Amino acid sequence: MLIALDTETGGLDATKNPILSFALYAPGITPFYAQVWGDPNLCDVKALQINGLDPTAGRQLADIILEFNNWHAEIGAPKFEVIGHNVGPFDMPFIKQLNLPCKFDYHYRDTLVAAALLKDSGKIQLEKLNLKACCEYFGITYDAHNALEDARASYELWHKCLGIIKS
Repeated sequence: MLIALDTETGGLDATKNPILSFALYAPGITPFYAQVWGDPNLCDVKALQINGLDPTAGRQLADIILEFNNWHAEIGAPKFEVIGHNVGPFDMPFIKQLNLPCKFDYHYRDTLVAAALLKDSGKIQLEKLNLKACCEYFGITYDAHNALEDARASYELWHKCLGIIKS
């Protein structure tokens, strides 16, 4: 199943900083969103200022995994083919912290790479390649630094880029 994924974290380093929220989104299914309890001592202040999350407001991981298992079963327990913005290098190391009991294909569809390819080929004119700039360029509205909104925007962005590549 092709699904978009995004995380919000307590910093940039998955070996040091906790994942604070994550979401999976695909049209036609109920999205999954969870805010995870994180140790504030392991969070960078700048990351928390950017994402606006309180690391202590999340739920315990064991409860989230139970909820995730139920959700995954309800949608047919598929293997996930992930779409995201810088998803392979950034989000997936944080997702691996969770040890979720499902399979993620290791081939990622990265909207950052797609946008860079389109920019370098002259098909689109972008100065920056972050998710906000890409979404503004394509007219995709979303609430930045909200895992569910970023996942939804990444899904839409992938399909916009794919449309240009196919044409």
